[in-house]
Amino acid sequence: MVGAFLAAAGAVAAVQTVYAGGGVRAWGWNDFGQCNVPNELGPCSAVAAGGYHTVALRQDGGVRAWGYNGLGQCNVPNELGPCSAVAAGLYHTVAISCAISPTSSELAPYSFANPRTF
Repeated sequence: MVGAFLAAAGAVAAVQTVYAGGGVRAWGWNDFGQCNVPNELGPCSAVAAGGYHTVALRQDGGVRAWGYNGLGQCNVPNELGPCSAVAAGLYHTVAISCAISPTSSELAPYSFANPRTF
């Protein structure tokens, strides 16, 4: 028994969960490594499932992504900074960040795969 789950996400034949304490577990179809949770991930507060990739929001606001990266959806931008939420679609990832630029204090969505701010 892992313990209480705090968050869950589902994608194409795979499930990802965050459980109490911040650990992430994933299982199901894993042809693109979307269920291979990185060992050094650290405690997380949320997880999102794309078509064939997984995105985790660390408790420190960092974002990690793994799995299929054919369109850059797992390439977390260096300038992203701390985030408050993540979401994933079939071939894209979105994070809500308040540090897209060093002078920005506003929350802004940032999309990877076709990197641009909205």
